[in-house]
Amino acid sequence: MAPVDVKPWVLNDVSRVLKSRNPLFRPVLGQVFFDLHGHLPRNLALYQPKRISRSPACFWYERTYVNDRSLQFFALVVRDTAPVMLEVIWVVPIPP
Repeated sequence: MAPVDVKPWVLNDVSRVLKSRNPLFRPVLGQVFFDLHGHLPRNLALYQPKRISRSPACFWYERTYVNDRSLQFFALVVRDTAPVMLEVIWVVPIPP
């Protein structure tokens, strides 16, 4: 199982989006963090085929979270150029 490096600006962007809709956003942020470090490496074969056309070293990791009685969708860009490390380098919040 490859370790995951989540860039600081990704966590800042996710926090900002979650906090804008719910001041008690920390449990949801913890779930996002758990998914990136637990779910993503264990299910890598499901997500690696979703390559980004202009950047073949990267793929999309899309997840949905419940944030204060509403849904929040995130599409995260994961780079896997090094076989021993996954890097989460970008996040795109998708409005519900």
